[in-house]
Amino acid sequence: MGSIRIGIAEDFQPIRDAVITKLTEVNDLSVVVAASNGKELLVMLEGKEVDIVLMDIRMPIMDGLQTTTILRDRFPCIKVIAFTQNDCYNNIIQMSRLGVKSFLLKEDINLLIRVIKIINDGGIYFTDEIGAIIQSSIGYDSGLNTSEIVKELSAVQLQVLKAICSGLSSTEIGEIVNKSSRTVEDYRSTLYKIFHVNNKEQLISSAIAQKIVKPITYTL
Repeated sequence: MGSIRIGIAEDFQPIRDAVITKLTEVNDLSVVVAASNGKELLVMLEGKEVDIVLMDIRMPIMDGLQTTTILRDRFPCIKVIAFTQNDCYNNIIQMSRLGVKSFLLKEDINLLIRVIKIINDGGIYFTDEIGAIIQSSIGYDSGLNTSEIVKELSAVQLQVLKAICSGLSSTEIGEIVNKSSRTVEDYRSTLYKIFHVNNKEQLISSAIAQKIVKPITYTL
């Protein structure tokens, strides 16, 4: 497997330089784009192959919300990690709706390397706190407690949910539950309706907040 190609959008140069230094110490990571704001990032991404972007939210000229919105349409294959300060509730909600794969604080630079690898492999990473914030915003108001939510799911639905939360693809999940990937997508759509969510990231966050699954964690 080749190097994971990283782009960075961060307006504070000391932090940007520190992240670049940390990431370039890892053999299978390479920083191919480093921008001071979102507009600069989008220009620099043209003609470049990038797997993951570390996106600051509060930047001049074009902030992380605007940039991620454009990025999702113009470069849909690029995965986004919100790499920011302890951000406000509304920014977390809006970024989650844009499908970001993780929220990490800038002081979590050691954790960042591990999360990048999980995101690159198709997973996501949300802490309990972030998961609870996202879940609280998506209108899940059935009045059911966690045990009742689990009872509402069939055995296969629960198995598919846990596999989605583990970062497996529809094809991989299909092999586990002995279903076609098309059928797995139907299960996924049903789970979105049950949990009142719009995408995989919100589904996982809701399942974590409801304590149906545990968040991905690492021992550093």
